[in-house]
Amino acid sequence: MGTVDRIFNDLGSLEKAEILEKVTPFNILNINQLNLLAEAATCKKYPKNTYVYRQNEPSKNTLYIIVSGRARITVSSDEGQTTMLGYREPYDFIGVTALDSGEEYPASVLADEDLTCLLIPRDILEVVMNRDAVFATSFSLEVRRRLRNLYKSLSGEKINTIVKEEEFKESLSLRKKVAEIMTSPAVTCSCMDSVGDIAQTMSDRGVSSVIVVSSNNKPLGIITEKDLVKRVLSTKDPAALEKKAHQIMSPHLITIHSDEFSYQALLLMAKHTIKHIVVIENGDPTGILTMRDLIRSRQTGALSTVNKIELEKTLEGLSRTVHDIDHVLQALVMERAYASEIGILIAEFYDRLTRKVILLAEEEMLSEGYGKPPTPYSWINMGSSGRMEQFSRSDQDNGIIFEEPDEKDDLENVCQYFLTLGEKVVSGLEKCGFKRCEGLVMASNPQWCRSINEWKKVVKGWVNALEPENVRNITIFLDFRHIYGDAELAQKLRDHVCELFKKSYPALWFLVEDVLRRKAPLNIFRSIVTERAGPYRNHVNLKSNACVFIVDCIRAFSLREGIKATSTFERLKQLQPRGVLTKDECEAVETAYETLMMFRIRRAVSLISQGYEPDNYINPYKLSRKEKSQLKDSLLTVNKLQNLTAQTFRLIT
Repeated sequence: MGTVDRIFNDLGSLEKAEILEKVTPFNILNINQLNLLAEAATCKKYPKNTYVYRQNEPSKNTLYIIVSGRARITVSSDEGQTTMLGYREPYDFIGVTALDSGEEYPASVLADEDLTCLLIPRDILEVVMNRDAVFATSFSLEVRRRLRNLYKSLSGEKINTIVKEEEFKESLSLRKKVAEIMTSPAVTCSCMDSVGDIAQTMSDRGVSSVIVVSSNNKPLGIITEKDLVKRVLSTKDPAALEKKAHQIMSPHLITIHSDEFSYQALLLMAKHTIKHIVVIENGDPTGILTMRDLIRSRQTGALSTVNKIELEKTLEGLSRTVHDIDHVLQALVMERAYASEIGILIAEFYDRLTRKVILLAEEEMLSEGYGKPPTPYSWINMGSSGRMEQFSRSDQDNGIIFEEPDEKDDLENVCQYFLTLGEKVVSGLEKCGFKRCEGLVMASNPQWCRSINEWKKVVKGWVNALEPENVRNITIFLDFRHIYGDAELAQKLRDHVCELFKKSYPALWFLVEDVLRRKAPLNIFRSIVTERAGPYRNHVNLKSNACVFIVDCIRAFSLREGIKATSTFERLKQLQPRGVLTKDECEAVETAYETLMMFRIRRAVSLISQGYEPDNYINPYKLSRKEKSQLKDSLLTVNKLQNLTAQTFRLIT
């Protein structure tokens, strides 16, 4: 199908200027500059299913601004496989990449519905930028903001995906807005309505839940069909129908905003094991989102993955579910989800899988005569899993914190029980594709399976004697996160760690000094330094030569501030309001980490889809000009963060 466009003169210069005023950053231009652009701009209409431009066409040196309609972005692989990357809506830019580089278009733009665009020639845009330095800077920043996910959008070019057509179609719904698939309006009742009336309302309206609201329409709780069966019908009490809503409702509401994405709702359902989420807007209930809604929106694959993990009763069955998780990862990448979002969702899947492996191990311990766990315990994950930044099945980093037995003489037996349990879980995770840690940082190792009191002593010893081995242990341990069991034990240990570092500033200095021993791979000319020989010649390891510096620096700031979050992204959010880092610094670091992580995720998905084990290497010479620029900018930000860390902790690099 060829490109079909129609020039029309329905819009005068004044109307074009008014359109530009609605687009950031054109809205900062004065009237003269707006008029200059408006007079040079043309309007074109593209009927549905026609191309604005095609992949690999020469640049038209034009900036396209969507006035109305929607554009679909697609990219085709060398094998002829076409992948849909996303949509562009009114006031979005199109053609920025080729406009900036002068190279061929890296993707195709198709009118998903009748489309109207305002076309601004590059030479006129450059005239305005030369005249207005503020606009030039703002435009560059806005372009960078809009293109910060270009490396994700282009991932379809680099990924030899094995996702089937029906799975791909389903993936397109992962980033649908909640408002698009929820049941609306929300059916509500007051807290004093009778159960009988509520049941009648549910029957009349054909809904499976009712939101209980206050007099000012604020949600107080929810009543589902399950609540009616469990708390009313099962009692066989005729008077139960006279009970009031507040007596049988579930008061702990899980809510989501209407403009959030449906996969975020899926995450909430998976995390809290629920089937109903209240959708709110300005604090008021505007709809209800059910698992049925998600199934209707074709998210059955992600939901079935959760169900498969929960229903599996053997390690062999669980080991098969990891491939379903890989498909969810591929779908998220194709839908341009953020690395932080991908990390949280994949962590939820892996956490559920780990908990299932632990349950199976506990059952095995019981059947073999070991009995139930003798004391409460907390299974913890460390490293990237602890930070919820594990997107592929990397080596295991886990441990056990158990409560001291009442009788000190029983300590050895209790410890042996948990070591045996730890070995079973580690072995089970290994069968599911999680390799054993070469450094033996696993719950099957006595060094990582201890009582809460012993853990406190050991960590204090690490902090007081910062030898190389202790520093290594601390950097692994500090990002620990509770996965299963008694969360209070993990919280007690977290509180203890925070207190230790508040009282031991030298320990922070030592950790920071360790972070600054190496720098991001840039030479004095700001060129990317790659491996010179070996199997990864011309590649750079983004994990060990870039991401680790951000993780360690942000962790050091967080420890100083007593922040208990383990996620790097969450730590950044909590550091900004404390004034530790400025808003610009936090945004720069977040963008750099997001960029580096997405390069790594994209690489992992590509290798997984080809049947290889994922790694963290990337060849900058095979990146597009824009991608290479983004990588370089990210590495420069890493260097700046290291320098800022050195200055803050008064260290000389």
